[in-house]
Amino acid sequence: MFLRRLVSETFFRALSLALLLAAGNVASSFALPSREEVCAAASTISLDSTYHAYSTELSDYTIHKVTLSATGMLEVDVASPGTSVSPTLTFLGTGCVSSAGLGTAYKVVNQTPAGVIVEILTTGTFYFEIAPEDSQEVLEGYKVRVSFEADRSSADETSSPSTDPTSTCGSSATGISSSSIDESWLGEISNGIDEWDRDVFGGVIDVPGVLRVRSSGTALKATVYASGDCDQSSKLAEGTLDSSSSEVAVVTHAGAHRVVIDPATNDSGSYTLSISFFALCADGESDDHGDNMLCAGPLSTSSSVSGQIDNTAGDDQDFFSFSLSSQETVVLASSGSLDSFGSLYDEAGRLLETDDNGGGSGHFRIERELTPGAYYVRVEGSGGAEGSYGLSMTIEPKP
Repeated sequence: MFLRRLVSETFFRALSLALLLAAGNVASSFALPSREEVCAAASTISLDSTYHAYSTELSDYTIHKVTLSATGMLEVDVASPGTSVSPTLTFLGTGCVSSAGLGTAYKVVNQTPAGVIVEILTTGTFYFEIAPEDSQEVLEGYKVRVSFEADRSSADETSSPSTDPTSTCGSSATGISSSSIDESWLGEISNGIDEWDRDVFGGVIDVPGVLRVRSSGTALKATVYASGDCDQSSKLAEGTLDSSSSEVAVVTHAGAHRVVIDPATNDSGSYTLSISFFALCADGESDDHGDNMLCAGPLSTSSSVSGQIDNTAGDDQDFFSFSLSSQETVVLASSGSLDSFGSLYDEAGRLLETDDNGGGSGHFRIERELTPGAYYVRVEGSGGAEGSYGLSMTIEPKP
């Protein structure tokens, strides 16, 4: 009995050891290659070509390389058609095991998860890595597009119309202003690497109005920003300018603006761009103050304002605005030769109070306790009267 148990225990120990050794051999046969091995196996992709790897299932990463004999602009992008897993591209520079060369051998101009535009500063071999966007998924094939334009640099992107591949919308933008009525520019745009990849127009509009962007020629994507920077929080409008939609229009306040023109999908070619501006405040006539809330001039306790109501060209009325940071009792009063009529509105345009002769001698006077917020004052001639006036705002002392 003892001998039989000893033989049985010896057998199972031997069997367990054999299974462990076999498992070790299987694991070693499926061990991932080292970084050095992947780099050594990096395939070269020819310039201005597309490398197809549709039959390759990629669960980790692979590395490709390009060899450049000139300086210039290099663009690399990766795509994976017909799969829910997206590929990502990492530019490694001159070093494969670890990225190297930034600042001396190359300069990244624009980087996205699936593409990169690089200014090549020295000749040599450059590496880039392809991997699944989700490390837990398998990438079912991909393709890599490589294009290179020799003897070009990012400094060439300052040609007019200006281009801005880094999306900073900087001061190099071609200027526009409220006086640029129906002004046009000619340009070219492409989905390759050249100075027309993005055109940026910008400047300061000094009065509120309607900004219109029109084009003819190749299809464009137009985006209007209410800022000197292209920031999502300052985006006013965007749209595609093509045969079915010829205009992007937006009502905007005064201030800095940028109009950014990009290729629509993969279109390329020449275009004619027209940026026009219609001032809402003048309303077709010469006027000293805005005739609506959008065009209201500033009013403060530090100084009074003066104006002229002239109804010969229509119904003249002047709007002013002020803001309160705390609850205050405000007094609005008119003066001058005009028989004036005053109205007070809140920031939503609701009428709060009116007055005709509360200030005596044809002058209005409105006294009202107001909560923090923005307000508007309208001055007009009583019964169509004309003449000059003064308007003041004072804060009543708190008891």
